[in-house]
Amino acid sequence: MRSLRNLGMLWCCFLAFSFLLRAQDKMIQVSGTVVLDSLGGQQAEYVILKEGKKIATGKTNAQGKFSFQLALNDRFDVVFSAPGFVSKRFEFKTKVPAEAAKDGLMPFIMDVLLYKPVFREKEEFASVVQWDNSFYDLIFENETFRSLKNQKAKLTQLRESLVSVKNSEEEARRKAEEEARRKAEEEARRKAEEEARLAAEAEAKRKAEEEARRKAEEEARLAAEAEAKRKAEEEARRNAEE
Repeated sequence: MRSLRNLGMLWCCFLAFSFLLRAQDKMIQVSGTVVLDSLGGQQAEYVILKEGKKIATGKTNAQGKFSFQLALNDRFDVVFSAPGFVSKRFEFKTKVPAEAAKDGLMPFIMDVLLYKPVFREKEEFASVVQWDNSFYDLIFENETFRSLKNQKAKLTQLRESLVSVKNSEEEARRKAEEEARRKAEEEARRKAEEEARLAAEAEAKRKAEEEARRKAEEEARLAAEAEAKRKAEEEARRNAEE
């Protein structure tokens, strides 16, 4: 009787252990398409990381299609990349309610748009993917990545912002050039005015010196004439006395 009871206990433990193993082995299928902007769906790569360590890699097919599995109740980073394009990093938090894991989850479908750098960026953190009770499913935390259309709209906004930045930079450059030109013209005007002032002062000094010289010469001439007249008168008076 005791042996039967022990056997029953062992069987219960086995079932519990088997259920635990099955729960741990539960996976979610992640599938989708990587689209390279302006090129359509061409081959890209993806890397799956856990705690920063690479645990799996893969490539899309020629049409950009991919599919891989992630263990439930865990956390992973998945990075999609292609040469010359900005990489996209997604954080998958695969913790789900026990009943959802038991019932089985539908594959998580995602489209990823990769584009050429706009602001020299190399990698973009795209979104967290996690369970949402209202959807009763895993969803993108960032709504932009819930559709390819949204991602293309965001890319358009990004490029428009680049145009705006370039226009602002061009306007700033134009204003800087205008300010530099204004300062150069102001400096040239100030220099010309200073040179004109110095020239006027030099000319005024020259004229004053010339006038002083002429006056001195005139005074000397008059003095010489007066002296000559005095001598002539003195000579005439002396001759008359004789």
